[in-house]
Amino acid sequence: MKNIFEKSEYECIGCAICAKECPVNCLDVKLDEYGYLRAELIGECIDCGACQKVCPRFRVETPEFNISGASCYYGYSKDAEVLKNSTSGGIAYEISKFFLQQGYKIVGVTYDCEKDVAKHIVIDNEEQIRQITGSKYIQSYTLEALNQLGTKQKYVFIGTPCQIYSMRQYIRKHNMEENFLLIDFFCGGIPGYLLWERYLETIRQEMDIEKFKSVEFRSKKMGWHTFLMRLSNGEDEYFGKDKADPFMDLFLSGTTLMNDCYTCGFRFNKVYADIRVADFWGNKFADNNTGVSMILAVTERGRQVCAQLKDQVVMENVPYELIYKLKDGKHKGIMKKPKYRERVLQWLGDGKPLSEITLFVDKKMKIRDFIVKMYNRVLGG
Repeated sequence: MKNIFEKSEYECIGCAICAKECPVNCLDVKLDEYGYLRAELIGECIDCGACQKVCPRFRVETPEFNISGASCYYGYSKDAEVLKNSTSGGIAYEISKFFLQQGYKIVGVTYDCEKDVAKHIVIDNEEQIRQITGSKYIQSYTLEALNQLGTKQKYVFIGTPCQIYSMRQYIRKHNMEENFLLIDFFCGGIPGYLLWERYLETIRQEMDIEKFKSVEFRSKKMGWHTFLMRLSNGEDEYFGKDKADPFMDLFLSGTTLMNDCYTCGFRFNKVYADIRVADFWGNKFADNNTGVSMILAVTERGRQVCAQLKDQVVMENVPYELIYKLKDGKHKGIMKKPKYRERVLQWLGDGKPLSEITLFVDKKMKIRDFIVKMYNRVLGG
């Protein structure tokens, strides 16, 4: 067997690059029983091995993409409206706008309210940038957008670190690296659609509505530092703040993440993007309520892009050591899978009320935090 279903220590992350690369179109990506996107065989495989060469399950590390060599900055858009509608400092928005003006197309993630899924789309004008603005904390469908990519057109492609690894392997294999600017972000893992579907069902029942017309995973209505879910049907709105919101509570607890997220090799040290972005948390911007981005230019291409943004973005250099200090364990690849994860997933599938599931998880988290606190106190003498 010489395809993506061969044995590996890693699991499928549903990036769909294998299906894009397959010469006989025998692969597709579908949801598994827990709501995670996985590759599936839908035709006769010819064992050519093309899919393996772009798949994160069979990753090949390349030393030139080491984060410690990145040029690091904080930055934010000079446009107040861009800041208002962006998750952090609006850097991805400004990069997209700049490259659209250079004739590029942008491949980013939007939320489809009709199908209640996140998906990658290809945009070619500035009016469409708003569709891909803001974080979406669920796995994105990519195959439809991937199948629209041409061999001569130039693109900015924005995705998770594991998706970007696959894209890097794909464009390198086809000698198209000059046609792509790749952007990813510090990722804390991706929850499944089983949680997302149960969450939407719960909120709809509470609001007595059938459909949402807009979904914001990080609304700034209460400021940049607040994780605020905002869902609207055009008339009524739901707001869920931080861990008081059941989706955010389970997402931030790390309980329902895709299995491979717990051992992710792309979360911190290995970056295959030209530019990595994130929120710039920390004391320096503790009083900033509009949003500041952390920006890492990993490649020379990335450094050139940052230099070209000076008219649109306030940007200052910061030392790499500060970036390392500000990022917590889950962003450095240190994430222990909860022993009760499978139980929670089973409850989600069985229809157990979200309120009962979050209560269970919160109690487990409090016990864990207490044990860690006592352990650190003993070590500290």
